[in-house]
Amino acid sequence: MLERNGSAKDHGFAVGGKLTIADLKLFHVINHLKSGFLDHIPKTLVDPYHLLNANFVATDAKRVK
Repeated sequence: MLERNGSAKDHGFAVGGKLTIADLKLFHVINHLKSGFLDHIPKTLVDPYHLLNANFVATDAKRVK
């Protein structure tokens, strides 16, 4: 889905070139997977997926902390 929607280009977001609710949802899921809190799920599970990581980084940079 990320590749089809053009996330592979410069912006890294799921839909279009700006932060949406889809990005926030993906961020939440990826953050949970990377947390290490899930038994038998390595923190590196999403590392091979470059578009997911790009979305995670782009969303983290834009969200209100």
